[in-house]
Amino acid sequence: MAFVTPGTINGKQIEEKEKQFRENVFSNPVAAEATLKELHAFFEKSGPTKDWENRASYFRWYTELLWRRLNSQPRDIFLNIAIARQLPLAMLLGIDVWREMMWYLAEWIADDEKDLEEFYEKIKKSFLESRAIVGYWQGKEIAVYQLVNELKTINDRGNNSLEVAEYNAKLKVVMSAKNDPELSKYVLVDPNNAVIRFVDLANFFTGITSDTIWFVVDTFAHPEEIESPVPGEEIKLSATMVKSDQIAPTSSSPAPSIKSTPAVPVITPPQAIINPPFQKKVSEVKVEKNSKISYAEMRAKIESQFRKDQNGQFINISEVLRELQRLAAKFGDDQVRDLYIFSEKDSKFEWNSKLLNK
Repeated sequence: MAFVTPGTINGKQIEEKEKQFRENVFSNPVAAEATLKELHAFFEKSGPTKDWENRASYFRWYTELLWRRLNSQPRDIFLNIAIARQLPLAMLLGIDVWREMMWYLAEWIADDEKDLEEFYEKIKKSFLESRAIVGYWQGKEIAVYQLVNELKTINDRGNNSLEVAEYNAKLKVVMSAKNDPELSKYVLVDPNNAVIRFVDLANFFTGITSDTIWFVVDTFAHPEEIESPVPGEEIKLSATMVKSDQIAPTSSSPAPSIKSTPAVPVITPPQAIINPPFQKKVSEVKVEKNSKISYAEMRAKIESQFRKDQNGQFINISEVLRELQRLAAKFGDDQVRDLYIFSEKDSKFEWNSKLLNK
């Protein structure tokens, strides 16, 4: 049965669809993939206005499904939908968009430095020029590119404390779901958290250049391979940059610090770094490959790391699958992703005995 029905839905219709989405779609890979295709067809030829009109319903489900399956999406969908149109809503839904973007880059192209640099420039452009509607301010709609340009202006003027405070207050109001009764039912993220992620992401894109992105992605994917940095070689944020720590504090966790090899400064994404004084080119940084562990050892690691319910199923299956994707990228073995698969026969996830018995 089709999940998408023609026209805009609201109120009781959204509640009914939400129940259908949670019970029959979200945790069922086959149904989720079919619904994602439906939603893509529904939004494929539309723009910011239709996205905004359906933000509490179809576009919200579209965003959630797409970002939970981001690594399997082709580049055009990643660029033109996930980055260009879905980022503001994804942040409100509690998705760590910077981290998910890093995994996407590590999964697809981190082994090809030139390809990664070119693709990063496209991602950067897609975000900085995004027409996605973030919210409203004084009766006028505000898009991503407008907020980014305003942030750039504040940074260029020297990061005046009054301007910073006004910008943060404005962004909090613009991004708050409290202004939307329908959407607010499904958004549990503290507005401050969403603001922090937006500011950090904007600073990241305006600060990280294509010639350093390979190092950022590689170090994110393999932090355990990088030695401790030389004392005192940490890059500080520019004094002319709006920093997320100037926003009211929340309980949100910051992105992990990325450490570097000796003579290469520490990178602390997603906050921006302006012209980092690398003493080596990224291509000169050598990282040894990990010694691969067996599939059985990977299973044991997963079993000890994630909790199960009374039926023996992992409570957070998406995190288990993401961890397997991380291990696949780490060891350069695509089969790792197939260690834990969905059985259509039994309608549940299970370990792949064929791989484990190899």
